[in-house]
Amino acid sequence: MKFLKHQPNRFHLASICLLAGIQMACDSQTDAAKVQSQPEPAAASHRSERHTNSMPKRIDSARNLTAALAEFAPEDVRQHLIDAEPGQWKKWMPLFYREWGKLDGSAAMKAALSEENALVSRAAGAVLKAWAESEISEAQQWVEATPKGRAQMQFANIVINNMESPRDAAEWLAQLNPDKVSNLPDVVSRIAQRWISTEPLAALNWLGSIPDEEMREAATIEAFFVWSKRSPEEASGFLAQLAPEDQFYSLAAEGLARAISVTDAEGALAWADQVTPNQRERSGLDNALLFAAQTLLRDENADDEPVEAPPTPVENRE
Repeated sequence: MKFLKHQPNRFHLASICLLAGIQMACDSQTDAAKVQSQPEPAAASHRSERHTNSMPKRIDSARNLTAALAEFAPEDVRQHLIDAEPGQWKKWMPLFYREWGKLDGSAAMKAALSEENALVSRAAGAVLKAWAESEISEAQQWVEATPKGRAQMQFANIVINNMESPRDAAEWLAQLNPDKVSNLPDVVSRIAQRWISTEPLAALNWLGSIPDEEMREAATIEAFFVWSKRSPEEASGFLAQLAPEDQFYSLAAEGLARAISVTDAEGALAWADQVTPNQRERSGLDNALLFAAQTLLRDENADDEPVEAPPTPVENRE
């Protein structure tokens, strides 16, 4: 990744969700009171009736919590955590909902949305992360059913982090709400970084479709920076295939130069010297060259600075 003394109605819940920064799928048949009164699955109810009294008094580790959720009804485990250690529910809540989300994402999400306003965002995020790890298609369907808007994009970000294919992630993100993609620069940058090394042309074509120029340029530079750090030969080889007048040439060159500068500032300057003045003017390498020069100067200054002697150890006193 934001995160009632009377019976709330549908419109009350929707307003609460909006104030919490996370619009939820608040349909006419689901409100907080109904969520709390959802009937337990038969197996969970039967399990709870037989064994609630045998639940350990203290659940003090993630392993114990996972074991308790496997044996008892999640609703009972939640109440046990609240009653056993007052004030500690906030500490255990993310782990509780993450483990429950692995077992039953749909039921866990309904419960998470019924938490108090200050906790609902963290609870829902924990569920969705685990749900996407175990049943990503179900998690995607849940996100698709939520109202379009920034909240949906935030939920989509969690699911995208668990999608294996960056191409699929980009296509799914665009299908959800193309107008809101520009609100998620971190998501765009992350997809580009994963995609650029496997299908650079496809990744650049996708980046070219991003309407926000500043975000598009920043994501391109960062993607080439990451790629160049991992595989400088591959990244530089691809850059050599781009024409200097290509819209991505200057951005790719800057990302590459910055990456080289981190480990070899002299090499970055030497590489940039091979670029013709015409290409340099078109590619806008000034920022990258400045970064390399500053890195080199900083390293040289660091070599010239006297090394301070380590502090004298304090002798043990009787």
